[in-house]
Amino acid sequence: MPGPHAADRFSFTSQPPSLPTIVRAEGVELITADGRRIIDAAGGAAVNNIGHGRTEVADAVASAMRELGYVVPIWPTPNRLEIVDRLVERWLPDGFDHVFMAGGGSEANDSAVRLARMHHVVRGDERRHKVIGRVPSYHGTTIATLAIGGHVARRDGFEPLLQEYPKVPWDDADALAGAIEASDPSTVSAFIAEPVIGASGAALIASPDYWSSVADICREYGVLVIADEVMTGFGRTGLTW
Repeated sequence: MPGPHAADRFSFTSQPPSLPTIVRAEGVELITADGRRIIDAAGGAAVNNIGHGRTEVADAVASAMRELGYVVPIWPTPNRLEIVDRLVERWLPDGFDHVFMAGGGSEANDSAVRLARMHHVVRGDERRHKVIGRVPSYHGTTIATLAIGGHVARRDGFEPLLQEYPKVPWDDADALAGAIEASDPSTVSAFIAEPVIGASGAALIASPDYWSSVADICREYGVLVIADEVMTGFGRTGLTW
C-alpha cells in the first residue's frame, strides 16, 4: 500500500490539489479510496470507449504480456500484424492500407506533421515546412503540436518556445486560401484540422461545404490535409471516421 505522503509526492507542484485517490473502476464509475463512486463523464480523457473493468480486455493484455513485453516499435510482432490487418480490412476508409502506431494523440499528430514534412522533402520540395492550424483547435502538448494548435489556455506561458505558424478561423475556407497565399504557398506543408473540434471548442462542426472547399484549396496549392481524428475517430460519432 502507498505511504501517507504518496499523494503529495505524486503531484509535481509544491502545493498539490486535494484530489481523491482512485483505487478501482467499474463500467462508467471511478471508485475512491474512501468508497465513493464518481461517474467518469470524461471517459478517461476520451479513451475508455467501452468502460472500465472489462475482464476480456484485461485477459487479452495479460496474455500478450506473458508472450512479449516491449519490442522496438519498428519490429513486427504477431499482435501488431493482426491489429494492422483488422484496421485495414474492417475499419479504415478505402485506400488507407498502412498503419503507424503512436503512444497517444500528441505523438500521433506530431508524427503526422513530420510525415508531411518528409513527403515534401523526398519530392524535392524542401521549402515546404509551415503547417496552418485553426482557432480554436487542439492537437496535443508537444512543442510542435502546441505551436500549431489554437488552444489559447494551453499555449499560455509557452509562447517563447513556440514557432509561429499561421492560424485561420475554424469555419472559413476562404481564410485558408488567404493564409496560404500570405504565407508564400511554396513554403506551406500542411493544413491540420479536427473534423469535429473537441477539447478546445465543445463539438464544433463546420458548415456542409467546408471540407470539400478545403480539399480543393489544398489540392490547388499542393498542401497536404491532416485530419486529426484523435477525439472523433473510432466510432465516437456513430461512424467509423
